[in-house]
Amino acid sequence: MLIILTTFLINSRHLVMGAALAPYLEGQPFYRVALIYFFMCDETWALTLQEMAHLEEKGKNKPLLNPGFYFGIGVTLWASWVLSCSLGVLLGSVSGDLSIYGFNMAMPATFIALSAAMWPLKRYKKDYAKLLPILASAAVSALVSLKLGSAYSVGLGVLAGIVTAFIQASKKIIK
Repeated sequence: MLIILTTFLINSRHLVMGAALAPYLEGQPFYRVALIYFFMCDETWALTLQEMAHLEEKGKNKPLLNPGFYFGIGVTLWASWVLSCSLGVLLGSVSGDLSIYGFNMAMPATFIALSAAMWPLKRYKKDYAKLLPILASAAVSALVSLKLGSAYSVGLGVLAGIVTAFIQASKKIIK
């Protein structure tokens, strides 16, 4: 049951990611929006939102997503994923334990780099309360990892961030 809940919580981020991209897709034809969401992964989403934030800082009010920029990133990441998986299938049985080379750190390093690049302090300009879901998620994930092990840290960290964001949103609705 824990694996099902964790899988749901981790993948529920795509709902938020899709909603965050939606304002930048106005006027795009359906087939293009479908392709955009097909190629949406953490990396394409993060880089695209960084680009949108950069354009907004330059004075463009609500810029639209540049399909060339997005598909350049998306197709490159998708192709490298397919190639890497294929190589893993072909070479995995003869390569031995790759953790001795530190390859097991690749996914955490990717998410740490994306998180650092998207750190929202600039955008929140002294409204640090908006950072609470991020901080709650990180704190709970770290504490759970230390006390219960990493199997529970991701799911409970995500849940802590969602609950914190929900509490903040409900307080605004009540006011």
